[in-house]
Amino acid sequence: ERVYIYNRDGIRYVVKNRSAVPKGTNIIEHLVHPAAVDNLINALDNPNPTVKLSVLQILWRFEDTRIEEHLIKLLDDASPLVRQRAISLNYNAGGDKVIPRIIEALKDNDKSVRAGAARALGQIQDKRVLDPLIGRLNDDEDNVKAAALSSLINFDDSRVLDLSIVLLKNKSVSVRRTAVFYIKKKPDIRALESLISLLNDSDWLVATSAAEVLGLIGDTRAVDPLIDALNDKFSKNRMFGGDIELREKAAEALGKIGDERAIESLQYVQKDSPVRVKNAAQKAIEKIKSKSK
Repeated sequence: ERVYIYNRDGIRYVVKNRSAVPKGTNIIEHLVHPAAVDNLINALDNPNPTVKLSVLQILWRFEDTRIEEHLIKLLDDASPLVRQRAISLNYNAGGDKVIPRIIEALKDNDKSVRAGAARALGQIQDKRVLDPLIGRLNDDEDNVKAAALSSLINFDDSRVLDLSIVLLKNKSVSVRRTAVFYIKKKPDIRALESLISLLNDSDWLVATSAAEVLGLIGDTRAVDPLIDALNDKFSKNRMFGGDIELREKAAEALGKIGDERAIESLQYVQKDSPVRVKNAAQKAIEKIKSKSK
C-alpha cells in the first residue's frame, strides 16, 4: 500500500492520499504493508504503557477512521502518561464527540492529566469548555490552575476576571504570571493594590507585567510605587535583565498615567541609568507634558 510521508513543524505525518499533503511540502513515497495499521491498533491492547506510547507516536499520523475510536478509549487507560498523550492526540484528531471526553479528563485523579486536558480545551473555542475550565481555577494543584487560566485567556467572562484578581496573590509564579496576563487584556481598578504589591515580585515577568497593567489602569495611586520601581528600589537581581526592564516599564506606565509628580524622578534617572531606562523616561516626560497643555 502506498503512503506519503512529509514533515511539518517538526512533526512527521503519514497519509494515504497525496492531495492531503500541503502544497510545497517535500514528500517521501513509501510502501507499507496493508496490515500495518491493524497491527499497530492491536498493539494498543498491550498492558505495557511504554509500548502504547511508542505505538501512539507512530499510529496517530496515519489517516484511518478507526484510529480516533481507539484514541478515545485510551482516555480511560490505567496509565496517566497514556491518558495525557491520548488527550493531546484526541484534540489534534478533532471531532465533536471528543470535547465532552476531554472535559471529563479535567476531573482526572492525576494532576498532569487534568493540566493536559485544560491546555487542550484552550485550543477549542467552544462555549462548552468555559464553565469546566473556570471550575479548574479552584483546583488544588497550581499547575492545573495555571493551565486552566491560560486556556481562558481568549474568553471574555466576568467570572474569569474576578478569579484572576484573586489569583494575583497565589504562591505559584506560573499562576501569578497567567493572572497578570489575563488582567492586562481587561485592566480593572479592583486589581490595583495587588498589582502594586507585584512590583516587588521576585519574578521579572510578573513584576514588569504588573507595571504595564498599572499604566493601563491609569490610577494616580500607582504613581509613588511606580516611582520607587523606576528608582530601582525593587531591585532583586532578576533574571533576563528583569530589574532594568521593570524600571523601563515603570517609566512607560508613569507616562501613560500622566501625573506631573513623576517628572522630577523621570528627569533624575536620565543622568545615570541604562539606555533603555533613559529613553523610556524621556518619552514619559514628553507624554506627561503634552497632557498638561
